[in-house]
Amino acid sequence: PVLVEWQQLTEAKQTLANVDIAIAVYNTQLVLLPQFTLQERETLAIEIEKIKQKIILLTNKKLESEKLLINNKLTLIEYQNQYNNLQNQLTLIEYKLSEINRHKQELSNEIGKQENNLSTYFIFHKAILDEVAFINLKAEVILLNEIEYKDKQLTIAQTRIHQLTGAIILLEEQLEKISAKYHRSVAEVETEYYKYNDEMLSIENDLDQAKHKLAGLENQRKSYLELKVLRDKTEKEVIYYTKLATTFGKRGLQAKIIQAAQEKIKQHANTTLRRLSNGVWQIDLQENNQGTELEILVRDLSQPKSPLRPFEYLSGGEKFRVAISLAIAIGQSISGGRTVDTLVIDEGFGALDEINRALLVNELRRLSEEVLHGGRVIIVSHQEDVCWEFANRYHISKGIDGLIEIEHNWSR
Repeated sequence: PVLVEWQQLTEAKQTLANVDIAIAVYNTQLVLLPQFTLQERETLAIEIEKIKQKIILLTNKKLESEKLLINNKLTLIEYQNQYNNLQNQLTLIEYKLSEINRHKQELSNEIGKQENNLSTYFIFHKAILDEVAFINLKAEVILLNEIEYKDKQLTIAQTRIHQLTGAIILLEEQLEKISAKYHRSVAEVETEYYKYNDEMLSIENDLDQAKHKLAGLENQRKSYLELKVLRDKTEKEVIYYTKLATTFGKRGLQAKIIQAAQEKIKQHANTTLRRLSNGVWQIDLQENNQGTELEILVRDLSQPKSPLRPFEYLSGGEKFRVAISLAIAIGQSISGGRTVDTLVIDEGFGALDEINRALLVNELRRLSEEVLHGGRVIIVSHQEDVCWEFANRYHISKGIDGLIEIEHNWSR
């Protein structure tokens, strides 16, 4: 279980590293959000979905860990009961040991009393001054001790003989009263004795094993507490990652930033478009049904009841005005609302007829003065008749020697 939890912790740390990388990428891309392409937005959505899947996986692993912890708790309770039983037996043994020590103390006190009651004869014995007499006394003491020991043994043996004789007589009397079918041989009794003795040894062996198991359970309990702390930490990380996924998800911070940017772009674009269309047209930006991209819609304010027109259904001149308005609006949004001072139009007149082309040239002049406040409007075109509409012209061509030639205010 510890190895599994360690693997889960490693995966959680890896997920944290991936989230940190994703956050760094998001923070970098947040600055460029108005320039996101559809592919970049889809990539962000896929990354967020991966994070969600990893969070689900961590949650499932957390549930499995909790089940394992419950099983460990049950096992711990079982071994705790065994430990309590062993503890009770140990208490009983300690009580018996205390009784033996008490009896020993009583015997020591009795010996002390007898030593105090010794005769004063031994105080003035010649063995105190004479070494030979002292040696003889020691030998005499040893002999007396042996005699005393043998006397005690003899007394004990005689007492035991009387006890056994009485017991034999009593057993014979009881044996006569017992039915013959209950009589058992000495061999049977010895066999049963050895059997019970083996069982006792087995029980003592089981007791030792239980002690080892108890020590193992204590280690498991410590591991359980460590895993519990690790689980709580992992749960906090899962909650943190879930909040991050929600905050930086498609419906979170991204959506708010994109909506705010879209609204600013739309306001700036409509301000420019009103000037280019004499207040007739208005732009609206809406997500498609799948929510994957923005649709550019145009409203004709001169006809309030007319439906919104998609960009692809506009005429060439209308598309040109809408495109210029959006380009200027995006530039203003990126620059923090400051006025755009340069506008580059590359082949923007190809779909216009001569009348609309002349009108748009005049609009661009007015756009440079009123919207760009005297800023530059640079036109890139291969149509020579467009070039003659502007005072400052640059003709770029390749010379005979292969070098690029630039001619200012080029004339026909």
